[in-house]
Amino acid sequence: MSRLIFFFLTFILVYLCVDVVNGAVGEDDLPSFVGNSGAKRSLLEKLKTSCKHHHKTRVIGELKLGKCEMTCATGVAGFFKGPSTLKLQNREPCDNTGGKCYPPGVCAHES
Repeated sequence: MSRLIFFFLTFILVYLCVDVVNGAVGEDDLPSFVGNSGAKRSLLEKLKTSCKHHHKTRVIGELKLGKCEMTCATGVAGFFKGPSTLKLQNREPCDNTGGKCYPPGVCAHES
């Protein structure tokens, strides 16, 4: 019976981990205002580096450029760690009219 329970819990853990990776943000998920494929790749790498620095993962679970925030995937639905939402503050593009993310994580336009 204990083997059956172990197998079941292992299956659930693997299923949840695969779900997180399959739900990861990719280049195709970025809006067109980010730019061409090279700009999208560069932004995604920058964001993954930020996730790695703050949460020790390179997987971006959710990206809300309009709100200047992203959520890093921190394992099994975040059960084992605290909140993994980061505010974007380093001039990331946030809308199609030239807005950029500035501290404290707001979308603003340069004048």
